[in-house]
Amino acid sequence: MKKCIGLLAALILFFGVSTTILAQGCFIRGDFNGDGTVNWADTTGFTNFIFLGTSVPPCIDAADLDDNGIFTSFDVVLLLNTAGGFTIPPPPFPICGLDPTADGITCLISRGDMNSDGLLTSADAVLSLNCVFLGICSCACCADTNCDGFLASADVVFELNFVFLGTPLPPCICP
Repeated sequence: MKKCIGLLAALILFFGVSTTILAQGCFIRGDFNGDGTVNWADTTGFTNFIFLGTSVPPCIDAADLDDNGIFTSFDVVLLLNTAGGFTIPPPPFPICGLDPTADGITCLISRGDMNSDGLLTSADAVLSLNCVFLGICSCACCADTNCDGFLASADVVFELNFVFLGTPLPPCICP
């Protein structure tokens, strides 16, 4: 099975195709570093972003803990409380989803954009294959291309069809 995945990955890279992503990304509110969980690493990254001006995270919307469209020290406090299990932020939380509020803040990543470069390419398809079939995943939320809350072969099929055939990704109806 691993040899088949490796062969498929090599073919995908050989025929590299890219498509610009325009859709809003699925994310977990509070997951500042995009690793699929809200924990103390997110609080460190967000605190550095707010107070030291470090680089913008893959999904800036995940850092808007009170979903008011503004980043303040209050968001840091809410993230600390969320990571500690004392507060539950607005959706999408605790699973991936779309922001229900049109506040002008968007993500640089989108469904299927596994390497967070703003493009949906064959490289993302390889990373999705690794995520779904080998469990090697840096952005589980990104790999869930059909937004059903599960990582499965269907997610890889949707992504491959989008990259190579131009078929649209399914609508993201979050659970």
